[in-house]
Amino acid sequence: MYKVLIVDDEKMIRMGMKKVLPWQELKIEEVYTAASGKEALGILEEYHPQIMISDIQMTEMTGLELIEKAKEKAQINNLSKFSDNQIH
Repeated sequence: MYKVLIVDDEKMIRMGMKKVLPWQELKIEEVYTAASGKEALGILEEYHPQIMISDIQMTEMTGLELIEKAKEKAQINNLSKFSDNQIH
């Protein structure tokens, strides 16, 4: 079983994803949410989720900045709908 972290500064998106997706069928035992990159780093440190789903465009820390900082704590595989020139 896996643990997942959903990071988005929009509460409706975070809670919607947490409630709508069939986590048990996906073999997810725990779903954590964070409203900011800073909060997400704390959850990564404390609970060690194997999967992180993050918004790219957040206010205090972008999803890309979060990924860079999270690399120190976890193995990161990035999947994005953006092309490289859209996120630089």
